[in-house]
Amino acid sequence: MMEKKHPPFSVVIPTLWRPATFIQLLQQLNASEDIQEILVIDNARDQRPEIPYLDKLNLIDHGRNLYVNPSWNLGVSMAKSTAVCLCNDDVLIADNLIGFMRTQSLRRITGLNPK
Repeated sequence: MMEKKHPPFSVVIPTLWRPATFIQLLQQLNASEDIQEILVIDNARDQRPEIPYLDKLNLIDHGRNLYVNPSWNLGVSMAKSTAVCLCNDDVLIADNLIGFMRTQSLRRITGLNPK
């Protein structure tokens, strides 16, 4: 029997570009077939590093810091998928976590946060 999956996620990540692992997180998410798009809300354009081309990345720059909750709200309003994952910029995730989340009985919004 085939597992039922939710649609691929739109991932919303506000950032001030501080974590050294953020580009690695973006590359990890971009490589996942369980991710439709990555919406990065740039809250510190003057701190933005060089970003490699990532086909799922949508960089949103309002020219000022929107802060975390308004950034998540903006990202959710722009998401293409009906399944949205709110993510912090300082996490790295297990390779199978997003795929696992798609098979679970989740609400339409979920979040990732480091422990």
